[in-house]
Amino acid sequence: MYLCNSKVIVEMKRCLLLFAVSICAVAVLFACSGKQETEYYGVSVSAPSLSVLSDESSLNDYLPLFGMSNGLGCDIFRSSASVDSGSNSFAFSSLFLYKEWYLSRADREYLNSIANLSTSLDTSENVMCKSLTNLSNSLQSVDSTLLIVSSIDSSQEGVLRFVQQFEIPLFYDEALQTEKSVFQIDDTSSRELDFFELSGSFMCSFSDNESVVEVPVGNGSYSLLLIMPLRLSLPCYVGAFSEMKYTEIVKSLEKTSFSLRIPDFSDFETEISVSLPYANEFLVPDIHTSCAFNIRKPKEAELHSYKQTLIEKMEQSGSGETLSFERPFVFLLREKSSRAVLLQGVFAR
Repeated sequence: MYLCNSKVIVEMKRCLLLFAVSICAVAVLFACSGKQETEYYGVSVSAPSLSVLSDESSLNDYLPLFGMSNGLGCDIFRSSASVDSGSNSFAFSSLFLYKEWYLSRADREYLNSIANLSTSLDTSENVMCKSLTNLSNSLQSVDSTLLIVSSIDSSQEGVLRFVQQFEIPLFYDEALQTEKSVFQIDDTSSRELDFFELSGSFMCSFSDNESVVEVPVGNGSYSLLLIMPLRLSLPCYVGAFSEMKYTEIVKSLEKTSFSLRIPDFSDFETEISVSLPYANEFLVPDIHTSCAFNIRKPKEAELHSYKQTLIEKMEQSGSGETLSFERPFVFLLREKSSRAVLLQGVFAR
């Protein structure tokens, strides 16, 4: 009788162990799947807590477009997690991809279906063409130090190639020089990179899931939002990234003083094949993006011109603590008042 009960207990324990393993496997797959319920674009710029732009802002009319672009960017970003192993850097601009594609007059049916995912965007052709044609000038009117170059190449049949270039300076005294340090690519490989070390009061957020720091660039109207995942692997984190997550991060930012070490983004260039949402329902060509992003060192003359403007937006005093982005992380170049994401990517190598 005792022997029989022992066998039953052993079998029950084995079944419980198998059940627990199965549950863990499902949880891991769900976390890394990156699948999101279909949702309308624009939550990141239409949230109630969004700072209201001034009446004079040149970006007021672009808020619906930014909302659509942010949603599209998150869709592309999530799909990249299954394409990229997480060991390679990549970057793209959904905003300028959409701009160049729409103005080329190709695949309008597909592009209109994407635009219709925003409930507030006027998708009439005249309005869209006018907004997209003036987009670069409007963004640069906020900060003239921002350089944006974008183009489209349709010379290869069945393929659209988007070329994107962004450059904006770091107006910090410390950015005049860099120091070599080790960047840990993964558990088994690392390389030596140039790092900036910046001191000041940064907007940041720290949780069990990620460490986030916002670095003002240019005259301070734009910023580099750096996100280092802590619990999930980088591909899993990217695969679950959404507009809502971006909104939650921005809302959680608080000012804290410390020293920050970040890799030098000079000569950051990537090329990826883009996976687009709902593309299977349309005869959409293959999409490739080539992106160059440069956070450049300031010139001495620029420091005198722009440093005071930046100081007014960021206190130049740091504590003895140092946070180092010395392993792969997510980055977003954004316009702060509108929450428009101009560029997003992963720095991994």
